[in-house]
Amino acid sequence: MLVEDRQRIIIPTLTHQLLKSAVDMVVRTAGLGVIKGAVGIGKTVALGQIADELEDAGTDVVMLTSSPEIEG
Repeated sequence: MLVEDRQRIIIPTLTHQLLKSAVDMVVRTAGLGVIKGAVGIGKTVALGQIADELEDAGTDVVMLTSSPEIEG
């Protein structure tokens, strides 16, 4: 199923579904989460879309990313 949103096409993937589930739990509970996964699986794209949805619903979102050069 394709969803058109803000002039872009979103194709729901397993990564998006899993991250959406994790983010929903974070919003309902602690309010802080850390996502880590393999390079190139769509974490940043999916989280960006999820963050947009949350902000549209009135939730404050802060998203930080790192690169392999600064990971500890």
